Amino acid sequence: MYGYLTVVEFFAVKNGTIYTPVKDEHILGSTTRDTIMELLKTHQIPLQEIAMTPAFLEAADEVWISGSTREVIPVVALNGLSGMFWHMMVKLY
Repeated sequence: MYGYLTVVEFFAVKNGTIYTPVKDEHILGSTTRDTIMELLKTHQIPLQEIAMTPAFLEAADEVWISGSTREVIPVVALNGLSGMFWHMMVKLY
């Protein structure tokens, strides 16, 4: 999978849709990821599981990660911004 991100709890937002890597033999599931995905579904926020490339992340409107000890955290090194969906997920989680 060279060139693709295989981090489990990794999310990117583009044009109002949340994207996360597809869970397969390279991506382990987690309770935090499942919780976030269920919250998105419950609140009717578009979610797609895709193979993410670094170029996709660089073009994203915002990027964030999650974990059981840190909940939802913006990734600001890619674009310097934390967006409205990250703020919303912090409140929902």
